[in-house]
Amino acid sequence: MPVVACSGSLSVYGARFVRCAVIESNMDAPPPPSRWETFDRRSSEREALVASLDPIVAACPQLSKAKSCAMIGSGYGHLDLPFVKGCMPNVERFAAVEPDADQMAKMRTNVAEQLPNASVEFFQETAQDWKGCDGERFDVVLLFHCLYYVPALKRDDLYRKLFDGVVATGGLVCILISPCNLEEPTTLCRLLGLTTAERYLDGNRVGAKMAEAGFREHYTTSMDCHLDVAEPNDDIMKGMSRSTGGRMTPEAIREKLHELIGSDRYLPDTMFFGVYVKP
Repeated sequence: MPVVACSGSLSVYGARFVRCAVIESNMDAPPPPSRWETFDRRSSEREALVASLDPIVAACPQLSKAKSCAMIGSGYGHLDLPFVKGCMPNVERFAAVEPDADQMAKMRTNVAEQLPNASVEFFQETAQDWKGCDGERFDVVLLFHCLYYVPALKRDDLYRKLFDGVVATGGLVCILISPCNLEEPTTLCRLLGLTTAERYLDGNRVGAKMAEAGFREHYTTSMDCHLDVAEPNDDIMKGMSRSTGGRMTPEAIREKLHELIGSDRYLPDTMFFGVYVKP
């Protein structure tokens, strides 16, 4: 496939003058990592989750008996797939729900490689818009780093939808978040200025809202992790800037980061993991 190499100054492209030569290549250049992959490569979240699987399985034996699972807000499966492989060896049927087209494409590839014998249906939709699978009830539902992207005013509707039309009786909902509250914000929340009522999302609030929807709390734990911010770190600074909607520039985030952790390499964070059962 042709690859374009550019140098010099011959043709105009915006404000830049470039000279382009087309070079034939037998190999496609790999696509650049998404901001999600950039974050994941620097984060220890997956390692922290995998290290917690044994106590999770011990506390939730229903997981090992599950035959079906819906992964909502699955991304490309960075956390969902290791959890499934480590906790649910008997699952035969999956639904993967993810609105981002690029992440969904990578999820399809990862599922084919890691769960080759599973029956999987893919839905490129948001968590709040997904209608379920024609009345099918799932033994387990995963919401890993998904709830932040559901508008606060629609989260209660999502919890009720799960209870009324998605989760089987006796089924489990597993929720993973990086908690952010107004009283004790994590270092990451303070870094990005996420200490607002809109972003207020912690284990206590999730548990209370799930209870209002009809679920019963079954198991909760916390997982310590960190983000490697060693320089050069333009990649993660730009990613964090995008996560604030451009409200903070990469330079502003870098300055704030230095205020919070000085010259340390790792930005500490804590994840909350909760399991809720439908009676």
